[in-house]
Amino acid sequence: MFLPGIAMRKSFTSPALIFSFYVFNEIEAAVLSGEVDAGVIIHENRFTYAQKGLYKITDLGAQWETKTKSPIALGGIVASNRMPKPIMQQVDQLILKIIPYLVGMLVAIRVFRDSGALGYMVDGLSWVIGLTGVDTAFTPALPVAIMKPFSGSGARGLMIDVMKSNGPDSFVGKLASTFQGSADTTFYIIALYFGSVGIKKVRYAIWAGVLADLIGVVAAILIGYVFFS
Repeated sequence: MFLPGIAMRKSFTSPALIFSFYVFNEIEAAVLSGEVDAGVIIHENRFTYAQKGLYKITDLGAQWETKTKSPIALGGIVASNRMPKPIMQQVDQLILKIIPYLVGMLVAIRVFRDSGALGYMVDGLSWVIGLTGVDTAFTPALPVAIMKPFSGSGARGLMIDVMKSNGPDSFVGKLASTFQGSADTTFYIIALYFGSVGIKKVRYAIWAGVLADLIGVVAAILIGYVFFS
């Protein structure tokens, strides 16, 4: 997906005053090279700009919330005028059914992470793995692998935490990135989509999904040691 960032040119001529669009991961380099004076950054760059010698002028999200007293609208749902009204109403009802499952899942994930349960689980796994004599260098990246079946965004946040603690080019940082793409959000899918349409017999779906996730994690560890260690 192409996600543009906005950077400001140095010149104050009329054409130059128009924003220049960059792919989001190119903005920091453009500022550092002097190609532009400043840029609006998104995604992981919000956590890495200081390490590259850049500084924050302002937080646009905080400014918006302070001035408007409202959250930032990240998206909306639109429908064509050609769509029959009964179908629109069915879509509205389906969205309303999904929201409770979505909120419940997000709250559970936040509690699981903030309560320290995730940390205790990783420490326990590290201890058990250490008893077998297997190298435990990969265990600091395990929070990403554990969180991914529950939440993609939660796993992404943990991946960024790992990168901030160990560096994006470290073995653990690269392995965390590999974990992020090696599994699917199994429990999120089952809780949200299966629940919203009333599917109750999910035993085999859970086993199949968890098995696939486990295979992906083991494969990611092996690949990490082959290419990154």
